[in-house]
Amino acid sequence: MENLPNEIFYEMFDFLDGYDIYQAFSNLNNRFENLINSSLLMTIQISSSTTLDSRYKHFLDSNKHRIISLRFSTELFFNHFIKFYTIDSSFLRLQLLVFKPMSRCILITFLFNLKFLPQLFALTMYFIYCFDNLGDIYQMILHLPVLEYLKLKISEAEQLEINIPIAANNHFSSIKYLVIDHCCTINQLMNLLLYIPQLSHLSCGCLIKSNNNIKSEMMIKLNDLIHLTVVIGDIDFNEFEEFLLRLCSQLQILNVKIHSFDKSYLNANRWEQLISQKMTSVNKFFFSYTDIIYGNFNITSHPLLNDFTASFWINRKWIFKVLAHDDELTYSIRPYS
Repeated sequence: MENLPNEIFYEMFDFLDGYDIYQAFSNLNNRFENLINSSLLMTIQISSSTTLDSRYKHFLDSNKHRIISLRFSTELFFNHFIKFYTIDSSFLRLQLLVFKPMSRCILITFLFNLKFLPQLFALTMYFIYCFDNLGDIYQMILHLPVLEYLKLKISEAEQLEINIPIAANNHFSSIKYLVIDHCCTINQLMNLLLYIPQLSHLSCGCLIKSNNNIKSEMMIKLNDLIHLTVVIGDIDFNEFEEFLLRLCSQLQILNVKIHSFDKSYLNANRWEQLISQKMTSVNKFFFSYTDIIYGNFNITSHPLLNDFTASFWINRKWIFKVLAHDDELTYSIRPYS
């Protein structure tokens, strides 16, 4: 073990928690002491096994400038941690932050301090419940200066308000990867995307119809968007198609999961025209539509088997499947692999 080069240990340390490294190798010998105290960058996971005692606090105080990843497994540990520490510019190498906020007041203060982090590239937040309006939360996140990845997950929420003031002074976010894991309307999503012109990957876990019939006239063309994953609620195909065409033209990967009663989504010719004429860059298409089985059903003679096995689909190696389970029928398309 003494003969292994330092590079091997650095690679091993990439898989270990920073405090575990400190406990295991600190004061072991001069070589490991030098390794730990040199240029080693650390990832920190604060969970049920973490004891925030005086020794742990001393470790954090001495190594804040070397932490690149900070994860909190529960709301309790996050709230306990920020009673003792302010995550500010002293965490000058922090790139990834994953946490579960509990109090809106604590969250707003916390987000305000994040703008002082010079290298915060990725932010993930998990909510069990949420507040009435996400607008101010999104607004603070969109002002983080170098953020490139954002995931916001809310477990127990249906439709939420997302009211963000119109962008002033041409301020736009640097986000390129956006994962919205909560319900939002088409209008809310379109208004949010106004602030994220560099977006390349978008995932929306629940896209639903707007409460009113007023469509957002403000829309930005996302010329860099190449990957879209979306779960569609009560939106008909006409509205979704309009959304797609207004949103992007260079899309390469389209992944749609549909929970709508609109049978137009099963129109193979319409999908063919949309992709071959207006979304010509799409090279991977994932599709899922779940329906209810009524009465007698024979899967081998299903009419869609011919529609989705025409030359357009075969040439692209996009495989169509129909799966029956209990009283449900799932239509799916995915690239052959």
